[in-house]
Amino acid sequence: MDEGFAIFDSEKRLIVCNSKYKKIYGFSDEEASLGASLPDLHKLFFSRDLFVGYLRGDDPQFRKPEEYTVGGLIDLQIQFKDGCWYRVREYDTSAGGTVSTHADITEIKRAEEELAAKESQLRLVLENMPGGFRYVDKDGQIVLFNQLYLDLWDLPEGLVNVGDTGGDIVAYLVDRGDYGEGDREELINRIMNMAPVEAIPIQYEHTTGPGEILECRTQPVEGGGWISVFTNITERKKADETLAAKESQLRLVLDNMPGGVRFIGKDGKVELFNRQYRELWDLPEGLLEIGSTGHEVISYLVNRGDYGDGDRERTIEMIKNLIPSQTETSYFEITTTPGKTLDIRSTPLKGGGFISSFTDITERKRAEEELKLAKELAEKMADTKTEFVAVVSHEVRTPMNGVLGMARLLLETPLVPKQREFAQSIVDSGEALLVILNDLLDISKLESGNLEIETVPFAPRKLIDDTIKIMASTAREKGLELAVDISPDIPDTLLGDVNRLRQILFNLLNNAIKFTASGSVSVSAKCTRQGDDAIQFELAVTDTGIGISQDQGEKLFAPYVQGSVDVARRYGGTGLGLTICRRLIELMDGKIGLRSVPGKGSTFVISVQLNISDEQAAGQILVQAENPEISNSAQPAFAPRVLLVEDNVTNRRVAIGIMAKIASETIVAENGSEALELIADNEVFDVILMDRHMPVMDGITATETIRAMDGPVSAIPIVGLTAAATQTEIEACLRAGMNEVVTKPIDPKLLVEVVARLVSGVPVQPVSPEPKASEQSEATGIDESILDISVLKYLGEEFGEDQIDEFIRDFRQSAPQAVSGYATASDLDDLPNMTHHAHDLKSNSATVGLVRLSRLCQSLEICCLDKRLNAAQALGLDLPSELEAALQSLDEYQAGNPGGLASPQALFLAEAGHELRGTLNKALFYISTLAENADTPASFDTIEGQAVGILRESEQMFDLAGDVLALLRAEQAGYKVEVSTGDISQLIRNCVKEASRLAELRDIKIHLGNLPSTSPLEADWEMARRSLGHILKNAVEVSPENSIVSIDLELADNSLVIRVVGQGDVFSPEQVERLSEPFGRLWDNTGAQKDLVRRYIVADRLIAQTGGRLEFKTTPNQGMTVSLVLADLAA
Repeated sequence: MDEGFAIFDSEKRLIVCNSKYKKIYGFSDEEASLGASLPDLHKLFFSRDLFVGYLRGDDPQFRKPEEYTVGGLIDLQIQFKDGCWYRVREYDTSAGGTVSTHADITEIKRAEEELAAKESQLRLVLENMPGGFRYVDKDGQIVLFNQLYLDLWDLPEGLVNVGDTGGDIVAYLVDRGDYGEGDREELINRIMNMAPVEAIPIQYEHTTGPGEILECRTQPVEGGGWISVFTNITERKKADETLAAKESQLRLVLDNMPGGVRFIGKDGKVELFNRQYRELWDLPEGLLEIGSTGHEVISYLVNRGDYGDGDRERTIEMIKNLIPSQTETSYFEITTTPGKTLDIRSTPLKGGGFISSFTDITERKRAEEELKLAKELAEKMADTKTEFVAVVSHEVRTPMNGVLGMARLLLETPLVPKQREFAQSIVDSGEALLVILNDLLDISKLESGNLEIETVPFAPRKLIDDTIKIMASTAREKGLELAVDISPDIPDTLLGDVNRLRQILFNLLNNAIKFTASGSVSVSAKCTRQGDDAIQFELAVTDTGIGISQDQGEKLFAPYVQGSVDVARRYGGTGLGLTICRRLIELMDGKIGLRSVPGKGSTFVISVQLNISDEQAAGQILVQAENPEISNSAQPAFAPRVLLVEDNVTNRRVAIGIMAKIASETIVAENGSEALELIADNEVFDVILMDRHMPVMDGITATETIRAMDGPVSAIPIVGLTAAATQTEIEACLRAGMNEVVTKPIDPKLLVEVVARLVSGVPVQPVSPEPKASEQSEATGIDESILDISVLKYLGEEFGEDQIDEFIRDFRQSAPQAVSGYATASDLDDLPNMTHHAHDLKSNSATVGLVRLSRLCQSLEICCLDKRLNAAQALGLDLPSELEAALQSLDEYQAGNPGGLASPQALFLAEAGHELRGTLNKALFYISTLAENADTPASFDTIEGQAVGILRESEQMFDLAGDVLALLRAEQAGYKVEVSTGDISQLIRNCVKEASRLAELRDIKIHLGNLPSTSPLEADWEMARRSLGHILKNAVEVSPENSIVSIDLELADNSLVIRVVGQGDVFSPEQVERLSEPFGRLWDNTGAQKDLVRRYIVADRLIAQTGGRLEFKTTPNQGMTVSLVLADLAA
């Protein structure tokens, strides 16, 4: 048998025992022989150190062997050192003897331990559940519950116990008023009888006496009984009520808006529209419902004729397919059959779907048409006036020349003094009148656009000397000193319009002498080099005359205006001289300025860039001087008006830069649909540059549509632009009707030649040379398999060195989006979008010389076009690493290129400067709008909106400029931290106060933790204030509306930790990790994230100067915690 036993007589002497008994205690046959004493056996066993301890009877205390005392009968549970447990029981027999049993209970004890562990785990789970829990068995008795159940129902301690039927709980709740008014006993009985009796789940809500709302879910248990879970939904119910109120308010606002609104969800179904939307489209009641696809509306409008008279079924299908695929903001106008013109703006939403606004612009379009007619009439009248002035000037000048000629001849004959005086008066008056006529003729040419600037070689010193000689006699007559100062740095020969420069100098000299009574008039000329073949030529005329006040100087260059009426009466003239000078110098891309002090004199300065001529041209000047009839014949003018259809920002920049050299104007459309709208608006173009692959409408479709049009527009030359340099692609473009195809990256020389040939048949020589081989192979240390530097140098030669950084900036912003877009499309097996992103990135990377990345994208595009999805997905896994290598190569290029950005700090400052310029432009726009409408009555709301805009942009400028200055000051060599004693608690309160205005606008509450009344600290307080202010502002900006931003303070060793917790989920863990890189790679961020990153960077680098640091922790869907660790600089 498994149990050991032994029987002792009335004297406790062993009568019999089994082998199990001996084995358990290790007794030998001799030790456990007949007659052995039971107490002796006890002592022998306990002396052998065989067990760990024991339990006595029902006593739960585990005792050690040395605590055992011999005597009396025993009932023990003994744990041996080998892990076994035995139950030892001794009891007396009726005959006076003793029986001792020894059962192995090891498995029982293990089961008890496992059960205890599971019960502990269960209790731990129950106590950490998000809701209250109660388990009632089939008899209605409580088996299990957790503390949160008591807390949610606000039940007193001791009221609920295991085994209760719940009657006391119900009585307590009834007495507290949880179940309303009524007879107490009746309420208790009714509630007790409501216990679940059916095997179905039950869900209900209950409002407790203290006012909390509980959601109660009861689930039956197999075999009887039920489990109930209780959740506090008070805040959710309040939020639901708030949401319902806001939805009601939104509906009220929408229905009272002046325009229509429609919201299409990501599933393509209508989720919202207002009354004005239906009224603007004149839709019958019931045609459009929430949840519908809107196809009924499309069919209704197409059949009504709102979209023209084409194939209606095809139009309906085209619009249906267009709506769910919209990914970019679009603007267009449509005239409905009832005659309303609607402005339609559709914006895609981040989570899918898009929102459209509809504005009735019928009256505005009618007013614009009337204004256009009025403008055309005014321009026609202005042209007529200009032509009249020119004709009259010519007609008057002819007889005037005759009068002057006869008067001069008369002066050469013998005359009495009186006759000579009269004849001289005729000559003087006639010459003055001739000057006026010449001014009128010049201004009429300038206003009509008929005056052209020539470019011929001329000698600047000879130009100045000749003009001085002409004016010298006039200066001598007034007793004025006429001085000349020409810098020796000025080249002997320049290229420019010598006659117009002479006219400007003559006018300025004539005015200086006219308005100077005594003293001197001087002419000075100097230059600054602009490369090897050009200079900035500066010519100044200074006098000691009457001078001009600032008010008079501001209007001096306006037509027909002089300083004052007294000036006009005293000195005469038309007031056109300086206007003509300004217009002429601006035609040369130069400028004219004035420095003057009333009573002391004036200085007029002209500045213009001129090219340097070679020796051969200098020789031609002599020939022209001796033979005035020899003229410079310029190349025939070639200035087409170009329509560029291109969706890619980098490719647009390239094409616009190339066309700027030959085109009179380049108009941009971002897809084929926009191009067709421009053509439909009767825009006239000489040539169209058409990208092959674009969203909304591609180049093939757009070209076919243009070729199918009526009239001359169908024959416009079209040059295809494509990055897919395959014969199949090129043939597809040519079949669609394109005249020629230029592959990307675009060769400027080739594109210019193609455009010139198609437009005029005359080849035009490109201005920029090809890159030299020696320059291409220049050693840089950059992996040429990744980045071909010669491409960047070529960009600099074609578009200017400053544009290289702009091309790189465009790539930095667009490339990560393309890689991310490809990955998303790859996850969805979306071959069309994979093709689009690969094509886009291939072109952009090739433009800036990233040859390896471009080749990878070309392979991806080919796989996509061949519908080899698995290969395209596998190759696409290399895109992130290839992009990282490409960006690293661009970093190395910019760091080593003298014209590039030299360091992360420079990149950061460049980005900040770029933002500062943008912000300044916005502020200036608001200011100029106010200035332009100063004399026009405007509503208070309009003026307030513009003033708020100025304030907002000014604050942004102040913020940006402060960041840059603080950063430069803190990081300059030898900078010393400005340490002083301050109160950190007060600093936190001040920063919270500054952030409160923004928080109130977004309905965000800033929760301030418990702060000590004072907490002194040695720190640089300006740095701490700016750093903490930035962190708080970011937390408020990214947190959702109606949320909480919390801030608390914690004391650590020799430092203080300020924690700011926001609920916004803007940064991924990878983006947070990037913040630790130099300047957070600000230049790789876009949009609003750039402002957030900038503030974190500035805060981090400023606080680092004082031995502190920033720590970031982000939790998905829960927000981000930023800890500002301030070191105590006194420690």
